[in-house]
Amino acid sequence: MNIIDLRSDTVTRPSAAMRQAMATAEVGDDVFGDAIRLNGYTVTESADRLGLQLFWSKQAPLAENFHYFVHLVDPSGATTSQADGQLKECIVPTAEWDVGCPVREGVVLAAPVPSEWPRYHLEVGWYRLTTGERLRLADGRDHVDLDL
Repeated sequence: MNIIDLRSDTVTRPSAAMRQAMATAEVGDDVFGDAIRLNGYTVTESADRLGLQLFWSKQAPLAENFHYFVHLVDPSGATTSQADGQLKECIVPTAEWDVGCPVREGVVLAAPVPSEWPRYHLEVGWYRLTTGERLRLADGRDHVDLDL
């Protein structure tokens, strides 16, 4: 049986552009379930869309697959837009993702005009699809809040 590796170069070897984006990203040190680290993020704007690049790395093996989630939250605490899924449109399941390998995940969300963004924030985390149970951070939280 032949195995074909369909992972992109941004998964196996970070490009110069990916390294530059990671170097200028907002830096975090949040590790979900002692296994998935959010290394940083960048936000880009357009009239009615928010572009988000999340920079992840895997710190330890995982026995099963998890999905990430991103929620755009308004001042009242309501989720106004969201995205979730497996990395790289399921090409990189978390159980098969190599420890230490960086991954950049792009997300586009419907959003208010950019002048309203300072009133909003993003909630980002990981969950088990079969149960909805979320991976926890060391302090017990189940997501990180990201400023826009």
